[in-house]
Amino acid sequence: MSRTITVSDTLYDRLMEQAHSQGMDDLAAWIEATLLNDNPQKRQQTVENIKSFREEMKLKYGEMPDSVSLVREDRGR
Repeated sequence: MSRTITVSDTLYDRLMEQAHSQGMDDLAAWIEATLLNDNPQKRQQTVENIKSFREEMKLKYGEMPDSVSLVREDRGR
């Protein structure tokens, strides 16, 4: 069974851009592939990898100062 939904042209264009950026021309196939790849365990593993990488960088380079104030200063110029 299939269903039809109505989306704005803007949303459709954005979705197609995403599909094309990942090498797909079929929007329905891209949506299905995207939903099938939404794996909470994979996401959790990615988060753990990021945390591990941050710890490695902290051990290697030390605590890095927060750059927010520097960015704000640059924007003020």
